[in-house]
Amino acid sequence: YNIIQHQDIFVSQMKFSANSPWRYALLLTLFCTLSTSQGFTVTPLASRWKLLALAKIETETVSNTSRMSDTALRVQDTGTGTGMDGTEEEFPSLSILGICGSIGTGKSYASSLLTSKVNENDSNSNANDISGKMFAYHIDTDSLAHGVYAPGSQAIGEIEKEFGSGVVVNGTVDRKALGAIVFGEDKSKMASLERIVWPHVKNLLLSRLKEIQNSHKDGSQGIVVVEAAVLLDADWDINGLFDGIWIIRSSSETSAQRLVEKRGMSRQDALQRMEAQLTRRGIGNCEDELKDGTVTAVIDNDHDGEDNDGPDLWEKMRLCLLDPTCWKESR
Repeated sequence: YNIIQHQDIFVSQMKFSANSPWRYALLLTLFCTLSTSQGFTVTPLASRWKLLALAKIETETVSNTSRMSDTALRVQDTGTGTGMDGTEEEFPSLSILGICGSIGTGKSYASSLLTSKVNENDSNSNANDISGKMFAYHIDTDSLAHGVYAPGSQAIGEIEKEFGSGVVVNGTVDRKALGAIVFGEDKSKMASLERIVWPHVKNLLLSRLKEIQNSHKDGSQGIVVVEAAVLLDADWDINGLFDGIWIIRSSSETSAQRLVEKRGMSRQDALQRMEAQLTRRGIGNCEDELKDGTVTAVIDNDHDGEDNDGPDLWEKMRLCLLDPTCWKESR
């Protein structure tokens, strides 16, 4: 009874030592057996052990204050996403992590780094251990958004209705004509475009998540890293789709330098782009979003250059993977 009623406390406060791994295994087996009989959905244990191995947790000593992340070992809280037609999609085998932040902070690099580390660890595992497989995917929603403007997309008709026939030529959006409108003096035009586009991008996101889940029906568990600067503004988490939302943050000086060196922007253009994003949720007000629990972690990424970013940035993300406060269930 105590295990079922207090499973979060039970799992998060378990201590590991070289002398008591059998005790942990016995109790957790009992926990899984009872929770299954009570109708809980239990994530396969082997994949949670894989994340512990990935994060290089030593089984010999763990301090009393150390706690494992719910992503490393937890009862799976199924994420739910609702599409434009009101249909709800559930993703019980996926831990969905949102990555957001301003331009130049290194969101893409952080997302790719996290994904590659998880997959790298999986490639070194026993190929015959199906239940222990752990996979990771990186979804860049900017790339998904290109599909919204593809010929035949439902959004094209909505864009034409909102902005006039001059922005659509032969069934294709004239980006130059549309850009002249939404980047003009009337800021409400951009907001109108976003209201049209964002729901379609979320639909594409849900479709991609469904594809990933359907391609892994062997009992494996996965992390899907969703890179989306507008995640909070677009309200994509309104139905609890994400298990965690992390902001990647860097100083304005570091971000500007990256934009100049890696994207060829002038320093003035870089600063203007950064300033324009300060009104975005999770960028200008990231501490407020963290305090109220909307955002579950803020990761500073101020090292200059990807060669130097890697070890330091991965260490910060590794710790967030293990910290239960960096995931919704513990906030």
